[in-house]
Amino acid sequence: MCGICGYFNKNAQDLGFNSEDVIQSMCSVLVHRGPDDMGIYIDDDIALGMRRLSIIDLQTGQQPIHNEDKSIWTVFNGEIYNFQEIQTYLKKKGHIFYTKSDTEVIVHAYEEFNEDFVHHLRGMFAIALWDGKQKKLILARDRLGIKPLYYVNLPDILIFGSEIKSLRCHPEVPLEINPVACDAYFALGYIPDPLSIYKNIKKLPPGHRIICDLKETKIEKYWDVRFDPNFHKTFEQWQEDLENTLLESVRLRLISDVPLGAFLSGGLDSSTIVAFMTQCMEKPVKTFSIGFEDEDHNELEDARRIAKHFHTEHHEFIVRPDVFEIIDQLAFQFDEPFGDSSAIPTYLVSKMARQYVKVVLSGDGGDELFAGYNRYIRELNYQKWGVLPRTLGTKIISKLSKRLPKGRELLNHLALKPDLRYLNEVSIFKLTERMRLYTNSWRELVEQDLANLIMGTYFTQAVNWDFISQRLYVDIKSYLPGDILTKVDRASMAVSLEVRVPLLDHKLVELLATVPSYFKLNGNERKIIFRKMASKFLPPETLQKKKHGFSVPVANWFSNTWKDFCMEVLTDSSSKRNGFFNHKYIEEEILNQHISGKKDQSAKLWTLMIFELWLQNQNLKFV
Repeated sequence: MCGICGYFNKNAQDLGFNSEDVIQSMCSVLVHRGPDDMGIYIDDDIALGMRRLSIIDLQTGQQPIHNEDKSIWTVFNGEIYNFQEIQTYLKKKGHIFYTKSDTEVIVHAYEEFNEDFVHHLRGMFAIALWDGKQKKLILARDRLGIKPLYYVNLPDILIFGSEIKSLRCHPEVPLEINPVACDAYFALGYIPDPLSIYKNIKKLPPGHRIICDLKETKIEKYWDVRFDPNFHKTFEQWQEDLENTLLESVRLRLISDVPLGAFLSGGLDSSTIVAFMTQCMEKPVKTFSIGFEDEDHNELEDARRIAKHFHTEHHEFIVRPDVFEIIDQLAFQFDEPFGDSSAIPTYLVSKMARQYVKVVLSGDGGDELFAGYNRYIRELNYQKWGVLPRTLGTKIISKLSKRLPKGRELLNHLALKPDLRYLNEVSIFKLTERMRLYTNSWRELVEQDLANLIMGTYFTQAVNWDFISQRLYVDIKSYLPGDILTKVDRASMAVSLEVRVPLLDHKLVELLATVPSYFKLNGNERKIIFRKMASKFLPPETLQKKKHGFSVPVANWFSNTWKDFCMEVLTDSSSKRNGFFNHKYIEEEILNQHISGKKDQSAKLWTLMIFELWLQNQNLKFV
């Protein structure tokens, strides 16, 4: 695990800066991702840099790594879990290794398989590979987007890095705010790929690679998941396949030369991972849990039950509302506005775990693979009414809405096309609210058809799939990498902790895409096959536990401890000076409604406050 960065001078011209100084600066701001070591490689056209968190091959695994004749170089963030298998194959083919690290298989796999080397890798990764003979740079991001990779593609230079802060150190990177990305943020609470908060900085989407040489720069999709259910297997056969594949995934993720443990919430996903780790490990699993003083948001008893059941070495931490300094720290780590408040406990549990281990396994991804979110049930129930708006004219729907005011929002929601309906379901600020939030000048800059821009391609790909498969696919492509995995990566790497996610092994994802949807969700029963498989290992209380989610009591905090802080941030704001927002709407219909108790506006307040705190630390162009 590490942070990587670099650039490729595509036109072999003097760009007017000192290469060593620039790459050193780009590396230095990634020290939290890799405090153990730093390495750089510079040639006429290329500069590669990395900061290393030593996990495997502590003595000889320093990067950049090269091939036998030093014509191919790589820097790499992540872990290749099947590296030993690949290494054995490549040695039989005559390749000579000088380290025991997983990184070295990348350069030799490229020699053997050319640009298709990425298909042979099983793991999480962001890779930069330089072929000096062909003057070619390849950037690749893992299939599910566990590891981040940003880039700027200009006519003369391609610049990349694990985090935006690294790219900002390069003198050629323009920093102009992207209004469409801002609009996406206020809708979703995160900025989905390929967008970033800056116009010229892009996220490389999961399952994609960039191939750049002196002639052209190509962005290619090398992997996708296709939902194609196999109806010939029995439920019991699927259950056995799931158990075997997950066990293999967990076992692979226990390969490490440093201590490791697990995040444990006490829910179904993390408890199952701990159960499988217990099967594979001789020593007790080290588990780490987070709780709150607010009992409605406290799952520590559930975590303790699992810890006791599996005899783990258990550690806990209580989050209290006096965490203002953490918010500033997170604003720095995320580089762009990020509105998921569970970043706070994720950061704190990572900080606690780092005192004991360098690596943890987590249960992230279970909801997106097994249909665990309550909104899947809600939307599936809406489907029963789905034919109604398509057979009624707009005028009739309008009349029904007036006669049935409580059903107006539902009728309007059902009348939307799939991408708009999805966005409407998950939005923090819905479209009409965003238009009220923005000033006239800012409103003109945002893209009205945001749903099509972000989700349109995904719904087109899934158009012939069943409803649940469509929703799972869209979440796997958008919410999972944009919110969940971004949160986990930044919060954990802020304290130099590696998080591995067994449920997102691509072989497991591909397997589950062939499991019929009714084995995942049926009526009000969620995660059916996963719950049944886990019943062999988990106590009944855990299996029957209602979904809680990694939520934070920000509604209470905004009404009490955070009230003055929030009002100060939102009323004396950078956005007001830059003409972003209609502050009358913010103060009268959001802030005052929440503080008076008329309506819970905590999600909107958090999203606004994070944007303000981020904006206060920037020096940007806005148009």
